[in-house]
Amino acid sequence: MRTHTLTSRNLPLIYINTGVIRIFFPKMEEMQHNIGDNQAIKEDTLVLKIGSVSMAPQADNPLSRAVLRKDIYQRALNLGILRDPGSEVEDRQYQIDLQSINIGTAQWDQLKPEKENSKGGVLTES
Repeated sequence: MRTHTLTSRNLPLIYINTGVIRIFFPKMEEMQHNIGDNQAIKEDTLVLKIGSVSMAPQADNPLSRAVLRKDIYQRALNLGILRDPGSEVEDRQYQIDLQSINIGTAQWDQLKPEKENSKGGVLTES
């Protein structure tokens, strides 16, 4: 049986830069039928909104690391492969920045596009 170790060679160089991301989690139908008798519960959708996501394979303020094998580190430094992507001794640190994370609830019928439901609404920004 062959095991796979996680090395810098296996990790991709990921660059992500997005604007607003909205994720909708509608309540499952089984749960809606159980709660259908209770009119006090009207919100049936969880809305997760992230203002922006930025990710890069280098950190602005990288964490310092302790060198465990100074002989290997010195050899890699002499060969100049510490910054080479995919090198066995590459010092890669990822940074992810998330801004403006909001969680809220809504009625699914209000969030549907107008083509599907004539009374569908638009999620207002607050």
